[in-house]
Amino acid sequence: MQSVDKLLINATVVTMDMDYTILRQGAIAIHDTKIVAVGHVTAIQSNYTAVETVDCIGRVITPGLLNAHTHIP
Repeated sequence: MQSVDKLLINATVVTMDMDYTILRQGAIAIHDTKIVAVGHVTAIQSNYTAVETVDCIGRVITPGLLNAHTHIP
């Protein structure tokens, strides 16, 4: 099992991959400042342990989207 700094679990994860996959019970593993894994909660928790785990139930996460706030002229 790989150790990471943070796990974000139980979120709706919008991956923005080629298939526009949406994971209803998704999780993200983060080490340092990098996303190391995105997947279903059970898969991520069975492969990663974390210093901090954040339950994101009721939240939507789009990994890698750094600045969603913009003003279009």
